[in-house]
Amino acid sequence: HSYDIETTIRAMKELEYIEELKLFILGHGPDYYKLKELTRSLNILDVNVFFKGTLQYDEMTGFLKSSDVAINAIKGSSKATFTNKLGDYLAAGLPILNSCSQQEVIDFIEIENIGYNYASGDVKNLAENILKLTGNSLIMDEMGKKAKLISELKFDRNVSYQKIINEVENLI
Repeated sequence: HSYDIETTIRAMKELEYIEELKLFILGHGPDYYKLKELTRSLNILDVNVFFKGTLQYDEMTGFLKSSDVAINAIKGSSKATFTNKLGDYLAAGLPILNSCSQQEVIDFIEIENIGYNYASGDVKNLAENILKLTGNSLIMDEMGKKAKLISELKFDRNVSYQKIINEVENLI
């Protein structure tokens, strides 16, 4: 219930004229059938929006690695911040379109220059940001490389846990 997939689907409807633009929705949440029906009613199901359902982790990471952009579609009312999903997007080296309204995530995306923030529920804002990113492969590549590096430096548990252990040992 924290995800704002409906806005993403409606943004894809706005951009349906771009044939090569594809959205793959991975997973099977509580709104799966409702969202699939919405996509069908907009005549974009299996045209530029595809539902893949629940996948094994390696299948999911395969999709991420072959993607150009990740959408961190979080409802404005959600208190979620740095989710595992966001970590997966970074590890895959993807630029991120983010609607999480928590300031620390908004600042992170902007300061690290790894994508763009958009307002949750704002279809036009998301569509504009999709065009801004997909229209410039150089920027997408640069943001993706930064995301991958950040993942390795800040989100690799082997590294981050060792830093915590070192801090605790220094306090002792």
